[in-house]
Amino acid sequence: MNTLDPPTDRVDFFHLAQRGFERAERACGVTDVYLGLAGRVIRLRLAGLALQSRVLPALARQQVAATAAPALTIQMWDDVSTGTRLPVLLEIFLREVKAAHGDWLDARHAVRGFNDERVHTVFRLGPQAADILSVFDAAQASAVYWTHDATLLPYWECGSPLQTLLNWWAESEGLQYVHAAAVGNEGGAVLLAGQGGSGKSTAALACLDSDLAYLADDYCLVGLVPEPRVYSIYNTAKVVGHDDLARFPRLAATVVNPHRAATDKALLDLHPRGACRWLDAAPIRAVLAPIVTGQDCPQLLPMSRHEALQALAPSTLGQLAGAHQASFSRMVRLVSAVPCYRLRMGGDVTAIPPLLAGLLATLSPV
Repeated sequence: MNTLDPPTDRVDFFHLAQRGFERAERACGVTDVYLGLAGRVIRLRLAGLALQSRVLPALARQQVAATAAPALTIQMWDDVSTGTRLPVLLEIFLREVKAAHGDWLDARHAVRGFNDERVHTVFRLGPQAADILSVFDAAQASAVYWTHDATLLPYWECGSPLQTLLNWWAESEGLQYVHAAAVGNEGGAVLLAGQGGSGKSTAALACLDSDLAYLADDYCLVGLVPEPRVYSIYNTAKVVGHDDLARFPRLAATVVNPHRAATDKALLDLHPRGACRWLDAAPIRAVLAPIVTGQDCPQLLPMSRHEALQALAPSTLGQLAGAHQASFSRMVRLVSAVPCYRLRMGGDVTAIPPLLAGLLATLSPV
């Protein structure tokens, strides 16, 4: 059982975390960066320099001009680069959580007893000193993000940063953060859903040299009103191994972790080198679930709503803390609103773009 009682007021806990950021801000100043996502503006307040180099590259394409009324403010710092420490009560509490994490943390790293309709708290234990505390206050549209040493953040956090906080914020805006890829054109996009290794990244990357534009490789935002619509977030992609990367030789220059561990994916930054045509948002015309087969030519086959939901929902809900019944309901509405297909992928990835373009031509309004 827990040996330390949690604070009785979750809002006070949020304010305690906020005071840690204010201490870092006083120590070394702050940089404000504004992001445009799904027609809203998010302000990142970064104390110190280390986090800027770790989380901003993946979001560089979304940077916009400052606004006086952001939809969300995220206050971010790490101890090492700012020369500060967490407030002592918070430091002691997190040490207890880490020591007895089986008692404190659920399967998605949410801190038991520290989550309600207003305040959400996740403490993700990372390798070395890369633990991440994320706290969100929906009533204030404000969040806190802390890690001890930003230079130790793993590649997946640098490639798709702030997932937990963006997911909570998206829910408060009636949006859904989904584990899916997306490609398309001005007439519409296809959402590629599936577990890791299903082929969605390969299908999306296969479209880089085509007339189709790129929205996402792994994560994106989906809105349902007035129609299903997908929004781009990150300008990165992840490739499993050398064989997959060899399919796209020109992308070798975009790899940002060439000295990665053998178990790590290759992280690609597709933005600064103009590696692809980008699309910020598009109506969703279909949900596709890729599957790798032995056949040469790719093929589209009609798929039931239930099968599409099975491709989209488990991987999304399993990865995102705070995802609950409302998230599931939004995904049910999505697969019920558009056609769904199984994308049977073969060895010839160059045949994927014309197949998807042809589908969009038949589904997009004239």
